[in-house]
Amino acid sequence: MSHTIGEGSVQRHRRALSLLPSVVLGTVVAGCAREASPPGGPPDRLPPIVVSTEPDTFSTVEPFRSPVTFRFSERISERPSAGTLDQSVVVSPASGDLRVSHGREGLRVRVLGGFEAGRVYRLTVLPVIQDMFGNSLQQPYELFFSTGAEFTPNVVAGSVIDRISGEPLRDVRVDAAIGEGEPVHTSVTDSAGIFAMRYLPPGDYVVSAYLDRNRNGEPDFAEPQGTRPAALRGDGEVADTAIVLDVALLPSDTTAAQLVRVTVEDSISLLASFDDYVDPETPLEEVRVVVVSDSTEAPETAAVLHEHEAEAYRRALADRIAREQALRDRAAPEDSVPGAPADSMAQPEAIVEEATEVVDSVDVPDPEQPRPQQTLVVFLDGALVPEVLYEVEISGITNINGVEGGGGTAAVTRPAPEVVAEDTIPAAVDDTTQVEADSVPPDTIPAPPDTAGPDTIPAGIPDISPPGDTIRRDTVPAPPDDAAPVEPVAPPDTIRRDTIPPRPNAAARHPSPRRRRRAVP
Repeated sequence: MSHTIGEGSVQRHRRALSLLPSVVLGTVVAGCAREASPPGGPPDRLPPIVVSTEPDTFSTVEPFRSPVTFRFSERISERPSAGTLDQSVVVSPASGDLRVSHGREGLRVRVLGGFEAGRVYRLTVLPVIQDMFGNSLQQPYELFFSTGAEFTPNVVAGSVIDRISGEPLRDVRVDAAIGEGEPVHTSVTDSAGIFAMRYLPPGDYVVSAYLDRNRNGEPDFAEPQGTRPAALRGDGEVADTAIVLDVALLPSDTTAAQLVRVTVEDSISLLASFDDYVDPETPLEEVRVVVVSDSTEAPETAAVLHEHEAEAYRRALADRIAREQALRDRAAPEDSVPGAPADSMAQPEAIVEEATEVVDSVDVPDPEQPRPQQTLVVFLDGALVPEVLYEVEISGITNINGVEGGGGTAAVTRPAPEVVAEDTIPAAVDDTTQVEADSVPPDTIPAPPDTAGPDTIPAGIPDISPPGDTIRRDTVPAPPDDAAPVEPVAPPDTIRRDTIPPRPNAAARHPSPRRRRRAVP
């Protein structure tokens, strides 16, 4: 018995050993088999494309529960470039949870609950599907089919932007629904922030956009979101069949804007900063600003403006003053000083009088929508006194989310103007051509011809010098004692008497021989 069992066991082991090389070989081959280009061939850079679908596009079929199939031009990867495989396809309207599976022929999309009757379905394959070499779809692929409803040529399209920065947002989920319990039509923005929902049934829709960060298909409080209405032949009246709108996203907020600080822009305007954004298109009639001081009488508030309004006002005011100044310069007498400052520039009351009407009177030449700011500009009806402490109280602020009751109190002081020290300003000279005599060395400038003495040009030296003070006394040797004194005569055309001032007290310091002879009786 034991011999028989041992012999059978040996035979089974021999049979297993005989199969082992083929199994090992198959395992090695399977482990080495990978999707790759043939050796030496060009790399695959072509993206996959959808070649067929089941059901066919724009077909009308009976309600079904079987999956929808997408077949591609090549084998695709079961790993999308972003997200999960279930998130790579969007079904609109959705009647249940979505399941996406991968197969050799492509993708199979199944909706738990099936595709119901009387609807037009849109299935969108997002450009996250890629082939085995990492080449993704170039753009989303949309499949439309009907389970009994007509293809109505309606469309709701637009863009989704960040309300604060104005930048377009990609991968934003956009839902459109008529009301509670109605089918929800869904789309996703592309890389340019664009979305489109076509063949919607007529109705008054509310379009909701949100950044679905947790991928649960619902807008959460912490996710930026925004809504817009869109009417497609609603309430029995013929409305637009194509709605193009922009949806701006904002983070949710329930707190009012608080005043952070107030700074002085100039003598009659203040800049108030808040911890939240203010809608630049919201009127500011409800905003109240009170300025008080214990040291002096504080000015009243003339106007409260958004920053883009204040900037437009200042540009318009500068242009008006420039035009008025040009008219004054042309009409001014010849002896008047051109470029004199306008009277309105020196009067703060004239400036703030126009600030109260700037919103209605100034045309802002900016085609872009103004960006939300965290600041407001306050114009006063008088100038702030330098180095005086003021207290500014602001109320009635509504933030960009529509939360009212914002404001606060802040202290502000206008800095003292800079004073230039007197010793830094050079004294004015009455006659810039007059030079003090003592500052000019006597040996560098010759005396006029009729007053030149022997100490200017030594006696005994022939008159051969060129015009000007080219001969200095210290460079010419003194004459011998026995030499007869010679009166030097300078050419009259070489030295201008009116260009060289005479030296005061020169005769007293150096009396000439001629004057000494006249003194002897």
